[in-house]
Amino acid sequence: MPGKKLIVFLEGQRIGILQEDISGKHSFTYDVNAPAQLSLSMPRRSGPWTGKPIEAYIDGVLPDDPMMRRTIGKQYGVNGKGTSALENCNDSALENRKILIQKIEEGLVKQCKRVESWFA
Repeated sequence: MPGKKLIVFLEGQRIGILQEDISGKHSFTYDVNAPAQLSLSMPRRSGPWTGKPIEAYIDGVLPDDPMMRRTIGKQYGVNGKGTSALENCNDSALENRKILIQKIEEGLVKQCKRVESWFA
């Protein structure tokens, strides 16, 4: 099933793949040797996580403010509306997406009060 894929790193180590199918549904599959789990609500397992757990996780790492989400989307080449972290991603935005993922891992996205404080 064609769609979009994003390799997920946690603390600099690859742990799995986040996918979005052509209908916009997400799934997350841990790598076989993932050193850690992404979330307590999504323990490691061999099959993919789909539905509410993965949508809640994606939504939870993004700021609540819709304007902030749009700004992030514009800056990093992703859709800032809703929880679709992979929508509108293109190869030219790859490095920016890596930076965004790192900022999320560091907890800076949820904690920042002003976009400029972590876009620099």
